[in-house]
Amino acid sequence: MSVFRTITTAAALAALVVASGARAQAPAAEATDPIEWSAGLALRLPGLGDFDVYKPGVAVEVQYRNWFWSVHGVALSLGIERWKADADSRDWGGSPSGDLTLLSLGVSWVGLLFESDSGLWTVEAGLRYHIASSDLKLRTGAGTSDVEVGNGVTGVLALGYERRLTESTSLTAALSYHPDLLVGEADSGGVKLRDNKLESWGVQLGLRWRL
Repeated sequence: MSVFRTITTAAALAALVVASGARAQAPAAEATDPIEWSAGLALRLPGLGDFDVYKPGVAVEVQYRNWFWSVHGVALSLGIERWKADADSRDWGGSPSGDLTLLSLGVSWVGLLFESDSGLWTVEAGLRYHIASSDLKLRTGAGTSDVEVGNGVTGVLALGYERRLTESTSLTAALSYHPDLLVGEADSGGVKLRDNKLESWGVQLGLRWRL
């Protein structure tokens, strides 16, 4: 495990401990509205390890949250992402072009870290299943051929902040890390390529509504 992943894991565990202790230390800091909907626009920054096929991409995600256990809840999400190939990459033995589109389905645990009159901090840990639709091509000395990409699974660890605009609406911001859990296969013209990796950082802005 790299130093980066060790630090990330330690930070996530610390956040879980803080969230678990929130009820005992600050019983008043509870989500007053148990059901929430949100929509956000995110920037994805891939190429964190030894795989740099993609340039930064964009994602739109809609999420439903239900705070079943006061400061702990469950979130369901649906998103779509578009990643553009980096023509300078040689990880697939040639020059890639085109786009990869991902339909992302997610489930997460969410925890309330801190709440005040003006806003609150949350933490999220979960999974994202990515259904891949490839418009990628690979140019090599033998010519240009289509690239087929399989579906993949990533985790998500996110720290979020909400600034209250009204009693029922908040402006949201989040920083997230998405590690690969199950990578999709990739091939071009019947030739197997390096597995397709989706590990990335994410920065997201959006709105959340409480019901």
